[in-house]
Amino acid sequence: DMRDATFFIPYPDLEEINFAANGAPEQVQGFYGISGLMSPTAPTYLLSYHEIEFLKAEAYARQGGASDEAKTAFVNGITAAFAKVGMSIDSTFDAYIVDEALPLFNANPVKEVMVQKYLSFFESEAVEAYNDIRRMKAMGENFITLDNPNNTTKFPLRFTYGADDVTTNLNIAAAYGNGQYVYSENVWWAGGTR
Repeated sequence: DMRDATFFIPYPDLEEINFAANGAPEQVQGFYGISGLMSPTAPTYLLSYHEIEFLKAEAYARQGGASDEAKTAFVNGITAAFAKVGMSIDSTFDAYIVDEALPLFNANPVKEVMVQKYLSFFESEAVEAYNDIRRMKAMGENFITLDNPNNTTKFPLRFTYGADDVTTNLNIAAAYGNGQYVYSENVWWAGGTR
């Protein structure tokens, strides 16, 4: 994907980006690529412009397939997502839209809206991506493929307590054990008991 060079940078003193294998990365320091986006001064997005455009594109696509309104919102969402991370909106971007994104959109509008939305959420809007995956699964739509082998049987159904909460508060540890319940017990509003 043309976003790789913006989203990831090589670890300092290395010339190429090294990606960890999904599911069982080797524990090594000073080797894997690091974020090209995150910094201590990076903004926190509650609702970004590209998210709004993807929400519109999804709604239009669900109502009328690859309609002009859906397509416009879809392209606006991708454009805003690229601009958000400082990528150029140039002939390479135009070729990406025409040659890659739009053919996939025309074949399955809702799926491609959700895939592009997922990509646009990288790092700064991960909770929204997680919520979308859960929403899609609830609707029987598996548009996003998670390649981590643990995700076939261990997709979290809820957030766990943080390590500090569990280690410093014995009541939490007693009530929630080792945290594996996040893979098997729904939250209360989805039929869970805790």
